[in-house]
Amino acid sequence: MIGGTTRNFEIHTSTQVMSSDVIDKAPGAPFVDIHRLPDNVLSFLLPSRYCESESFNQVTVEITAGQLLGYDQVATIETWLRETISYIPESSDDPISAIGVNQKQSGVCRDLAHLGIAQCRSISIPARLVVGYNYGLVPMGMHAWFEAYVGRRWYAFDAT
Repeated sequence: MIGGTTRNFEIHTSTQVMSSDVIDKAPGAPFVDIHRLPDNVLSFLLPSRYCESESFNQVTVEITAGQLLGYDQVATIETWLRETISYIPESSDDPISAIGVNQKQSGVCRDLAHLGIAQCRSISIPARLVVGYNYGLVPMGMHAWFEAYVGRRWYAFDAT
């Protein structure tokens, strides 16, 4: 109240979001040596609460054997997740770690993303969680996937 009168405060905003109709793919995009990674990417190599990457090196090396280092390894991880871990929408409200997902052999999108991130990090490929809306997801709702840094940029991977 100012001088006996009430004033309303309003804020208006609008946003236009433009996105691609397709997800960029880059088979053969190379692995980026750790000493050549940008500083802001280095933290995405570290183990974290839900992505215990130190526990997945041996299995990930086996899964990706024979693949070109970089994008092709991540694409192989994505395929392995789809073929090995059951994606069961709405099966979990509480996040579980990559170790838990691997033991349970099932999970929601976030859980599969955590396991993919842990596997990428275990072979020194930076990876991070992405949460948003996936166009075409029925019913429309929040979705999670992961990105991996190869070929000097981030690429999206969705194990579901």
